Amino acid sequence: MDEPRFDTAFRASALRRTGWKGLRLGAITAAGNVRAESARAALARCLADPDPDIRARAQWALGVGTAEVRGQGSGVRGQNSRDQGSGVRE
Repeated sequence: MDEPRFDTAFRASALRRTGWKGLRLGAITAAGNVRAESARAALARCLADPDPDIRARAQWALGVGTAEVRGQGSGVRGQNSRDQGSGVRE
C-alpha cells in the first residue's frame, strides 16, 4: 500500500489519525516483535526508505547492529539508541 491508497482506504476511519507514517512504524514494530521470517524481505526493503525513522525502526526489527544479533540480549528493550530517554518503556 502507498500513501494515496492509505488516504483513500482509511478516509473515514479512526486509523486515519495515526497517519501513513504511524501505520508503517506500527507494522514494522509488530513484525519485529513477532520475528516472522515471512516479514524479513519487507523489512529489508524498509532499510532503503527515504524516512530515517522508518529506516531506524526497520534496523531494530531486523536486529541490525543490536545486542540481540550479537547474542547478548533478547526482546526489544533498549535496542534502538533513538529510543533511549525518549519515554519508551523498557
